[in-house]
Amino acid sequence: MATFTTDVQTPAGDVVVMTKSRVLGILKRPSTSVIPRHGLGVQFRWVTDDPDKLEYLHRLIVSFMNNVTYPELRAFLNLYINFNNEVQRIGKQLEMALPSAPLPDELQGIWPYLKAIV
Repeated sequence: MATFTTDVQTPAGDVVVMTKSRVLGILKRPSTSVIPRHGLGVQFRWVTDDPDKLEYLHRLIVSFMNNVTYPELRAFLNLYINFNNEVQRIGKQLEMALPSAPLPDELQGIWPYLKAIV
């Protein structure tokens, strides 16, 4: 069972980045959670449970969090979620725009493995 935990200091407060391949040690549900010290966090769910890929994804999220605050992450994810909702509403032809959109390098690396954002 792969588990990675990193404390990240940001100007807006510390966050914990935790990546796990299982929930309760038995159910496969690979994910990375970004949790501020005070409040609810965000969870990225992955399509892979490969320990090496999970470690890679964990490092990407940690690297991204070293450059932004938690509120900035939430704002970015809200834009992403709204964009995805619009794509589904308008049509699948717009899906091609996301991979070519100007994104931070760290986030470009997570798209192939991203299943959901909770």
